[in-house]
Amino acid sequence: GPSHDAKGFQLAKAHVALESVKRRFSIPDSDSDLLAVRELLTAASTMGASAAPGVSATPQAGAGGQHSNAGPLGAWKHDINYFVHNMESGVPGVEREIRDTVWNVEHFEKRGVCEELLRSVIMLAAVYLIGGCIYKNQAFGATGLEMIPHVHFWMSYPALVNDGVKYAQVLLSELVGSAPPGFSSARGGA
Repeated sequence: GPSHDAKGFQLAKAHVALESVKRRFSIPDSDSDLLAVRELLTAASTMGASAAPGVSATPQAGAGGQHSNAGPLGAWKHDINYFVHNMESGVPGVEREIRDTVWNVEHFEKRGVCEELLRSVIMLAAVYLIGGCIYKNQAFGATGLEMIPHVHFWMSYPALVNDGVKYAQVLLSELVGSAPPGFSSARGGA
């Protein structure tokens, strides 16, 4: 019922809050107190949400309105700091980023998760572009447009998309039995 759903939601929020505290204070996965709280939350989840009275609704750390008091750039600052911290941590940090991204994709219906995913995509694009430019400049002495990673692919990308749209039109017209605009038949071009 509604009470069961509310308590399940509270447990999910408690899991997210625990992960936020872990990240914020760089608590290792092997910390005994962290493991004890995780076990308690897992046990409460598997026994049913009603078995966990006292789990309060803690604001989510990784999604939505948690940055509402920090202004419009608070979420960006948080995500950038978290990303930088993870990258400084090496392989474990990359694993955390991947695990968090997978969680976000699996829980995109939760408040704020899509915003976080969009910010992540934009940050990864920036890292790709800036890192690629620096690499090509330092390793190959590239300047100007040639510094952009995979510049020839990106320059031809609009034409590739256009070809894909035309191909989809041809396939669709063959399915419905009519010629696409600009074609004399479904098999031939104008």
